[in-house]
Amino acid sequence: DQRVVQFRIDPDNMKAPFKALDYLVPARELRQNRGFETVTHANPYAQHEGGLVVVSEKSLDKAGNIYAAIIEGPHKGVFTVKRNDDFDITDGAFLPDGDL
Repeated sequence: DQRVVQFRIDPDNMKAPFKALDYLVPARELRQNRGFETVTHANPYAQHEGGLVVVSEKSLDKAGNIYAAIIEGPHKGVFTVKRNDDFDITDGAFLPDGDL
């Protein structure tokens, strides 16, 4: 069961998530135990203007690329990340120039 949810960060009141987000990638494409591995915000001053980005660990399209999506922000949509050898996604961060 794949999902992306938001929680309030409050040490005295950490309860259930307050918001579920549409992750845009078709659920059938998210492999068991290969779903979303990283969630990160893009640089607010770069091309994706602070959009929330999710990248799967190893859910691959027909070309062998890794599914990902910008799920909040002005450039919302699904994209893929070119797979490098047999490495899987384990983390994500945006560089100052906007590269992921």
